[in-house]
Amino acid sequence: MANRKKRRKDAGNVVFLVIGIELVVLILGIIVGGIIVIPPLAERFSGPISALLSRGNSTAVSTDTQNPAQVQNPEANNPVEPVVKQTEPAAPEEELATIRLISVGDNRMSRSSTLSGKNEDGSYSYYNHFVNISDVFKNADVAVLSQDTVLAGADYGVSSEDSYTSVYEVADALAESGVDVVLAANNHILDQGTDGLNNMINYMHGSHPEMYLLGVNQSRDQQNTPVYLEVSGIKLALINYTCRTNRTEPLDHEPYLLNLDNEEWLTQIVQTAEASADFVIAFPHWGEEGSVEVTQEQQHEAQLLADLGVDLIIGSYPGVIGRSQWIKGRDGNDTFVYYSLGNFQTTDQTTDSILGGIANVTITKTSRRTYLSNCGLDFLVTHYAQRMSSDYYDIVTTFPWSAYNAELASQHGILSWDASFSYENLDVKRKEALSRFDNRK
Repeated sequence: MANRKKRRKDAGNVVFLVIGIELVVLILGIIVGGIIVIPPLAERFSGPISALLSRGNSTAVSTDTQNPAQVQNPEANNPVEPVVKQTEPAAPEEELATIRLISVGDNRMSRSSTLSGKNEDGSYSYYNHFVNISDVFKNADVAVLSQDTVLAGADYGVSSEDSYTSVYEVADALAESGVDVVLAANNHILDQGTDGLNNMINYMHGSHPEMYLLGVNQSRDQQNTPVYLEVSGIKLALINYTCRTNRTEPLDHEPYLLNLDNEEWLTQIVQTAEASADFVIAFPHWGEEGSVEVTQEQQHEAQLLADLGVDLIIGSYPGVIGRSQWIKGRDGNDTFVYYSLGNFQTTDQTTDSILGGIANVTITKTSRRTYLSNCGLDFLVTHYAQRMSSDYYDIVTTFPWSAYNAELASQHGILSWDASFSYENLDVKRKEALSRFDNRK
């Protein structure tokens, strides 16, 4: 049998095999690289390529105006749509409560004012002093009055020219007529010293706890705490203070007795009130007696109160009706100011002094805020006359303007001092006061 020779591998075949393997590896590398590299490149250059193609086509005409920023930034040709946050529509503002507050000026108990309430048996009654105005008080949700003289009690006698005082029964009549809040921080409240003021505080707290007494205190804690009054779900904070007092020595031993103007104290108590109340009202005793103009002191105080966040300011002391206006606080808040409401009841001898103002405001609470929704100015007149007595006016009472008339004016005791007084002249004064009232924001 012939031996068969083993066949040697051909060198050419080996070369072709190696080349084939390398080609396969190369092709696989291209495929993998294409998967990784080509999509980003395509995305990067798709804009410029499309633009070049469009420019190369002479029949393509663009009607869009190109933004220069888009020309410089190729990525701007493919802007990303902004993400819009989906929110629930705001709930409508729902009215929750509305209350009406009225405030009147100074009740100055002169000698005639006090003696005109004395009965034959020696007792005192002041029903007639307030009966004609009581409906105005009772028809409001909150009625505020400035008690300009201390009610120290009968043991202190009656007011003289320089020192005022009156009897407890005045407080009884105020409560009966519908007054809810009594302001006591004023220049005359210490005329009978520490004991006289403490008599008034003790009587009012003991006999009329339903009536709020502001501006005077029997402890430091009381002085540093706002008076809160809640009506129909609206929580009011009430702050009363005076810029002056005729006597200061009673405060040497009891400095908390009277709220005196002090920016540090005022800032602290308003901040406390703001934290707890829906609506804050300040009642400053300020200004210049007999003047309808706003003093620099009042401007400074009003701006301070507005900056602190007080919503409404109602002032007293000048004895005549002053200006009223909106002012802006530092946070953009709106604050309305009645600089002076004049007198509520007095036996002064000028037409301006017997014509008083009534702040008539509406406070509204909604699901979002509590605000002054309306502010107005009404009027009242002190009427006094001599019926039987020869040395004082034994008739002293207050009428709302709507109840006053020419016949009553012809019987007014002021005619003994001013023969030109008349209902018509009184109405002129009323219109002048109204011209100083500006409730436009």
